[in-house]
Amino acid sequence: MEDVENVSKYRAGGFHPVSIGDEMMEGRYRVVHKLGFGGYSTTWLALDTLRRQYVAVKICSADSREESLEGGILQQLSHSNQEGTAHPGERLGPNGYHKCLVMPPAIMTIRDAQEASHSRFFRPEIARSIVAQLVLAVDFVHSKGIVHADIHPGNIFFRLPRGVNDLTPDEIYQRYGEPELEIVTRTDGNEDVEMPEAEVLLGDFGESFMPSSTDRLYSNSPPSFRPPETRFPPTLLGFPADIWSLVYLVWEVLGQRPLFESWMATDDEVLADQVDLLGKLPFDWWTRWDARSAFYAEDGELGIRLAPKRPPGTVRRGWNERLELCIQRPQREDGLDEIGEHERAALLSMLKSMLQFEPERRATTEHLCQSCWMERWAAPKANVVRSHP
Repeated sequence: MEDVENVSKYRAGGFHPVSIGDEMMEGRYRVVHKLGFGGYSTTWLALDTLRRQYVAVKICSADSREESLEGGILQQLSHSNQEGTAHPGERLGPNGYHKCLVMPPAIMTIRDAQEASHSRFFRPEIARSIVAQLVLAVDFVHSKGIVHADIHPGNIFFRLPRGVNDLTPDEIYQRYGEPELEIVTRTDGNEDVEMPEAEVLLGDFGESFMPSSTDRLYSNSPPSFRPPETRFPPTLLGFPADIWSLVYLVWEVLGQRPLFESWMATDDEVLADQVDLLGKLPFDWWTRWDARSAFYAEDGELGIRLAPKRPPGTVRRGWNERLELCIQRPQREDGLDEIGEHERAALLSMLKSMLQFEPERRATTEHLCQSCWMERWAAPKANVVRSHP
């Protein structure tokens, strides 16, 4: 079977077996559909029979670290009664005790949506709304003393439209397809994301931590999203690590190509591309970067004395060049309006404040929320989504 979780993990200490129609947590939640799976969990669409609304129930494997880590983090967030946070519970099954996390249901990730789209990027007004919601979500998480530590397109989810709460399970099947007994299939059914559907959720807190009580030197995020301090210990990860990853995510939401080309690239090649844009690394990091001589002369002067191993014809691409290549040109080619001069300046100002090698120099989420681009161009689009019934 393809596109399903590892079925061999349905054993003692592994996944909890679930069938459509099962009831959980003293009969409150009735399983309606399957939403997805991960290495240590499965996620199900369920009807909350008490509140008469649909929820997502994530069931961790019995031996998963997620049950203590993610569950504890989400419990911290749920104390605020903030809509969109999860509420934990437990379930005893034939394979052991399983942490269950109940949260708003999501239909697909923003990566899924982009891959399903012919143009592979969102319309500008949708992109602005998504970015604003992400900044606000990370700001909320940081305000609770939590670092998400795994921000990338696969962990950002489009919320199932609120109107589904008016549908019966049979109507859910008519609209999104009936569950397959063996193969899990995509159920979004539409490659175009419309404004009422553009409500997003920051998900998967399995890597999250509280820097006030936990020292973290590593990152398990995709290599292209990892902050540079992970390469140069003993620099500890903190809130600035999320800001670095958020820049990459913002860029991919707004554009068609990543800020730094990482496909088939080594870690050193990605770092060299970052140096091309941001300039020489801090002195301590520069001297500890063993591969620097493969890309630059020892003095680090960029574009003046390139080392022989540097690919011939290599030129530096600044912010404006990357914006043109990754965002502006694809929008023009798709018949969309490109970003105007004033918005472009405000956007680049915000991104530059976020993408700094030194963690302490990166903008905070509070500063981002107050930035010109957020207040004038992005937040109003997010308000449109949130005001939609």
